[in-house]
Amino acid sequence: MTPPRRLRIEGDLDRTALPTLSRVLAAMGNSDGIHVDLSPQVFIDVGCLRALMTAAGRLEGDHVLTLCSASPYLRRLLDLTGWHDTPHLRPRQPACPIHRTSVTP
Repeated sequence: MTPPRRLRIEGDLDRTALPTLSRVLAAMGNSDGIHVDLSPQVFIDVGCLRALMTAAGRLEGDHVLTLCSASPYLRRLLDLTGWHDTPHLRPRQPACPIHRTSVTP
C-alpha cells in the first residue's frame, strides 16, 4: 500500500482555478487516498467543491479524500449542499502532514 497523495491548495478556488484543480485531481486518479491541505485557502466556490467531491467519488475501497484544515465555512458549505455524506470523503480540521504537490491558481 502506497501512502496517500498530497495536494496543498493556496488562495481562492473559484472558476478561474477550476480547470487546473480538475486536471490535477484527475491526474491523481484512483490512488491510495488523497490528502488536500486547505490551510492557506481562503474561499472555495461550488464548482471547485464539486471537483473535490468528484475526485472523492472516483476512489475505491477504503481509500479516502481527506480535506485537511477544512474551515468552518467549508464544512458549512458541505452541510448545505448535502456533500458532507459523500463516500470516500473525510473533512478534518487538523492540518495535513508534509506536502508533495502544490497548486496555486
